[in-house]
Amino acid sequence: MLQYRLKDSPALSMNLIVIVEDEPAIQQMLMDLAEWWGCRTEVFGTADEAARYLRGGVEQPSLVITDHAMPGILSGFDLVVEAHERWPSLPIIMISAYAYEVTLPEVRHIVLLDKPWTIASLSELAESLMRNGEAERQRMDQGSSG
Repeated sequence: MLQYRLKDSPALSMNLIVIVEDEPAIQQMLMDLAEWWGCRTEVFGTADEAARYLRGGVEQPSLVITDHAMPGILSGFDLVVEAHERWPSLPIIMISAYAYEVTLPEVRHIVLLDKPWTIASLSELAESLMRNGEAERQRMDQGSSG
């Protein structure tokens, strides 16, 4: 049974999750869920705000969760592309009610989550992506130090 709580996993505890969601109730639920997982969050209401933050020389997040359709110039898709160009191994979940209209880069750590989704499906996906992302970062660190 999935516990939803990642605090028992030192590799995932206190990870930084960037949340991009324009609906306040969903934004709050995602923040609460990430806190329950034991993760830190940076939260934005538009992809424009999130892109400015990510361009600002910040640490690589462990995960980005973004809605697809949002107000502003950039869409969630635009943010996915920009974040992927900066950090090619960055795990990203893009949530969309229009999944059939979206074609994401074909890499295993960028996933489209169709609405409606459940806490269990999001939790399982986030944990899997963060574990795989952490393993890949460790491999890259070992390769650069050896």
